[in-house]
Parts: sequence; C-alpha cells; structure tokens
Amino acid sequence: MKDLRSLLFNSEQTMFIIEDDYGIRHEAWHRTHDFKGFRQRYDRLLDHLSGSEVRYGKIMEADCFVMDANAVRSKGSAVLREDPFAFVERI
Repeated sequence: MKDLRSLLFNSEQTMFIIEDDYGIRHEAWHRTHDFKGFRQRYDRLLDHLSGSEVRYGKIMEADCFVMDANAVRSKGSAVLREDPFAFVERI
C-alpha cells in the first residue's frame, strides 16, 4: 500500500482551516492528492450504490450527484480493498 500512497498523495502536508457554524476554527494537517498521470473516476461508485444511496439532479447546466456518505465509505472501502485503483485511471 505504501507504493500506492506515494503515487496518489503528495509527500508534504497542507494545513486546512474550517470555521464551523459557531465561528470556531478547526485546523488539521493533511496530505493532498497528487493525481499527476491519473484521472479521478468517482463515477464508478455509482455501480456499487443502491437507488436510495444516490440522487441525481441538475444545478443549472451541471450534472450533480448526492451520495450517502456512510454508503460511500463502507462500499467504496470494500471496492478499494479489492482494487486500490478502482476510482482512478491512468492518463
């Protein structure tokens, strides 16, 4: 798994700051994606979600999908255990 992480994530971390509804700031360091040579293919999640776990609509001319986060986490994790490159493709 170490090789996959080195392909898909930057080695340096970036500070993310989020302010919640109460004005409290939360700071966290994360490694960001490095998809050089890869295209994200999260559309492939649709093959693993049931009709109640995903909704489709449009915002103006943009196609929009709203997915149940728990289903994405559990089903997407199962897919990634079988194929770590399931949601990316080389370009």
